[in-house]
Amino acid sequence: MESVDAKISRAGEHLETLTAEIYSFLQSAKRNTAVKVDGQHAWITWWLDDPHPPIRLSVLVGDLVFNLRSALDNLVCGLIRTADPGNKCRNTKFPIFVKAERWQKNWREDLKGVPAEAQPIIKSLQPCFREYGSPETHPLAVLNKLCNIDKHRAVLFTTRIDENVRFLLRTNDGEEHPIEVVEPVYTENVVTIPLNIPPALLLGTVNVKSSGTGYITFREAGPWGDSPVLDVMLKCFGEVKERVIPRLQHFFR
Repeated sequence: MESVDAKISRAGEHLETLTAEIYSFLQSAKRNTAVKVDGQHAWITWWLDDPHPPIRLSVLVGDLVFNLRSALDNLVCGLIRTADPGNKCRNTKFPIFVKAERWQKNWREDLKGVPAEAQPIIKSLQPCFREYGSPETHPLAVLNKLCNIDKHRAVLFTTRIDENVRFLLRTNDGEEHPIEVVEPVYTENVVTIPLNIPPALLLGTVNVKSSGTGYITFREAGPWGDSPVLDVMLKCFGEVKERVIPRLQHFFR
């Protein structure tokens, strides 16, 4: 278990760093607003100076998922070595399958040498045998997919502002007008928000304050949907550390 614990600890360090750097990036994002009128219509133009997260965040996610996936494979090797300490664990791994037929085809080779009592536990942890929800959205399936993507290319992100985007306009008559944006606002593009305010009230100096909760999502489509990156990573980390490993730890005592 020593190598498993070390990799989980390292994954936790990457998760802490990722959390801090995402928060720092979102806090530093400069929001810009401009009120426009054309005589009959009025609107707000809203944009970020630099909406694209740095590639370093992708690297941190890659390091995090690699350590989690590696911890699972080390766990299988550790189980094998409880019975055969000198085993090299060649061609063995912790299987992660979203289709039952693939489990049936591969599990004997993947778990060769694993104690017989541990094999049904690993089977019960498979995405393809989950009791509810899609196997593809299971945290282990997501972890496996992200790990495979990171082996070949960067896991790219995009910034998104959630449904809490609000503007407060003070028009030239001294009145304040709260504006709420119902739909999520993606910040890669300039966003235009129509205003139901007479254009004459927006001539001259208009004070605009904006607010919103920023978070980062995956640019690439996948089973994670529009979930924030940190939510996805926390679920993957929690699944390995709090569900998988505790189910198998007693074999090492």
